[in-house]
Amino acid sequence: MNASDLLKVALLYHRSFLAIFGLSFAGLLLFVLTVPKQLVAVKTVVQVPTSFTNGKPEPLESADQIAGRAAMLYGPAAIDRLQSSGAASPAVVTALLGSGYDGAGISVVLSSTIDSSAEQIARNFQQTVAKAIIADVMPAADAARQRAEQVHLLATEKTENLTKQLAVNEKRIQSIGGLIDDLWNQSENLRSELSKTYQSATPALDSELKIREVREQRVAVGNLSMSAVNERSNLTAQNAALQREKDAATAEELKTRLEAQLFRRPGISDTTITPATSSYRRLSLIAMAFVISVLVAFAAVGLAHTAGRFNPSRPHH
Repeated sequence: MNASDLLKVALLYHRSFLAIFGLSFAGLLLFVLTVPKQLVAVKTVVQVPTSFTNGKPEPLESADQIAGRAAMLYGPAAIDRLQSSGAASPAVVTALLGSGYDGAGISVVLSSTIDSSAEQIARNFQQTVAKAIIADVMPAADAARQRAEQVHLLATEKTENLTKQLAVNEKRIQSIGGLIDDLWNQSENLRSELSKTYQSATPALDSELKIREVREQRVAVGNLSMSAVNERSNLTAQNAALQREKDAATAEELKTRLEAQLFRRPGISDTTITPATSSYRRLSLIAMAFVISVLVAFAAVGLAHTAGRFNPSRPHH
């Protein structure tokens, strides 16, 4: 009897068909609603390594990419070990195969919905996967941490070197200031001496030589004073530029120190266990009960029709 014949029989004996379907569906529905298994949601969060960039944490590698590797490699490998050890039943293995591996910002979330009796198995499974993720990302995390610390060290050294150079220049500026004062005093003394020489000057040769000598000394002192003033001016300008560079280096040093301090190594959070909502599962079971009841009703009326249990002369309308 093909499907077309079964449909005709069902239409012919629709009351019997509906009665059989109703009884079958009611029985299966009662079983689904009264004998459900207690499901739990098992969740483990793996923190991926992150650096502090532009004022916010950024993962070194996309959490979605890490979650993809976990789904393709680490999860199946952990399930293979469970199967080979015989620690999990086929039903538990099937449930774990449906585990979720989701990237969420700077975390990878492992989730499994399973019967409460297999809660510890799911916990151990997720911890195994989480440890595999940590082992995968740890080398890159360590390298990035070392780079961050090295950058901070270089920034600190640059700030210290600029501070030392500023101190040296400032000391030299102060020294030049004292030299300029001394040269000024010498120049004034020579001017006074020259004035006295003019006032007491005689046509004698020694007086002319004295005046010439004092003049030359004043010129030399003036040249030294001018050189000192120029050097002080240059050092002052250089210090202004060094101070601006130091301010920028100090800001960079603070930034790199903050980045090094806020760098986060990968880690595993505690696994959480919560009761799972079973509405989706119940809906699936109810749909299965409906399909099974329809098939049972078709089979029953078909078999009864073939066996002659129904009287064709009294069709059921």
